[in-house]
Amino acid sequence: MNENILVVDDNIENLKTLEAFFIKEGFDVRCAPNGKTALMLAQNKTPSLILLDIHMPEMNGFELCTEIKKNPFLENIPILFISAETSTDEKLKAFQFGAVDYITKPFQFEETLARVKTHIRIMTLQNELAKKNDELEISLLKLEETQEQLIQSSKLAALGTLIAGVTHEINNPLNYIITGIPALEGIMRKLKSAISIHFSEKKDEENENRINSLTTMMEEILTNIKTGALKTAEIVKGLKNFSRVDTAETNSVVINQCIDFALLILENQLNNDIIIDKKFGNLPVIKGYEGKLEQVFVNILKNSIDAVKSKTGEMKITIVTALVTCNNTQCISIIFQDTGGGIQPEIIDKIFDPFFSTKEVGHGTGLGLSISYNIIQNHGGTITVNNNSDGAVFEIILPINRGEIQ
Repeated sequence: MNENILVVDDNIENLKTLEAFFIKEGFDVRCAPNGKTALMLAQNKTPSLILLDIHMPEMNGFELCTEIKKNPFLENIPILFISAETSTDEKLKAFQFGAVDYITKPFQFEETLARVKTHIRIMTLQNELAKKNDELEISLLKLEETQEQLIQSSKLAALGTLIAGVTHEINNPLNYIITGIPALEGIMRKLKSAISIHFSEKKDEENENRINSLTTMMEEILTNIKTGALKTAEIVKGLKNFSRVDTAETNSVVINQCIDFALLILENQLNNDIIIDKKFGNLPVIKGYEGKLEQVFVNILKNSIDAVKSKTGEMKITIVTALVTCNNTQCISIIFQDTGGGIQPEIIDKIFDPFFSTKEVGHGTGLGLSISYNIIQNHGGTITVNNNSDGAVFEIILPINRGEIQ
């Protein structure tokens, strides 16, 4: 594409002469006999360079230059003043107004051509340099985020080792507690029965009521211990699975349980104002990487939590699991729907791209959903995102019968 030049001069003969010369040299040329016309032409189509006469009626060259520099789309266009004025003061004034060069009349065509080509070349190189700088800044940001991700991966690997050791140490005393609870419950039943018989023979109703109150309290404490122990066992089991996200072996996966564990992991972020509506279907067990799927659910739920917390109104996350048919094959559908307002249409196609994030710098690597996308793909499934009237809707489809999971 030819470079286009805008020539501005109130002298029609000068315009015709310059137009003919630059057209002959392969340029696209537009001419303006005054400042107002020149400004309109420049705004309609940005020129590569402007040759501008200084002394014109209504709007002189300096005034036109000022108007051009005010426009952010035109401010970087190289402007070469052309004038019969040869004084140093006039030349300095031209440069102060933003000119890149000053050509005196009568001008030498070859010299003028050389200067025009030079300034267009400089402008082209400056644009290329600015583009490269932008690309370098993006690359630097990606490198920094990758470095942060590697650090986090290293920490997660160390955490996995730590969790494996801690869960092993917790399991032993926890097993004693859990296995001892049924025996303790049996002792409590026998104790209550013996106390009841004893006081029925003694006819001591006052002490019987007091003892019954104490045994009831002991039963409640025992129930709480049992509930806490079972919940701790559930957390330990989940942590063991979660810490083995890089295991090379697949195992049996109960999807609904994986989602429950993801919710358990994020329990401290789910305040009382966030409603979790679970609509779990009756699903078959599938083969897969349990820890990795839990990682996917944590990533999606974390995004939903952040989204609903950033909006006013009802804060609700609905999770629906169901058995569906896809291409004559049975699959599991997992839907996460929130009331967080949704994802902007112009960025929704980029949401699974590596390093893409809508969060502030330092509040996300932009890799969570990208990693989740790859995990689901490796399970032979798909993950998509859309908006409804309330917010974002993530849907995961997983095949029930998958050959070799990648």
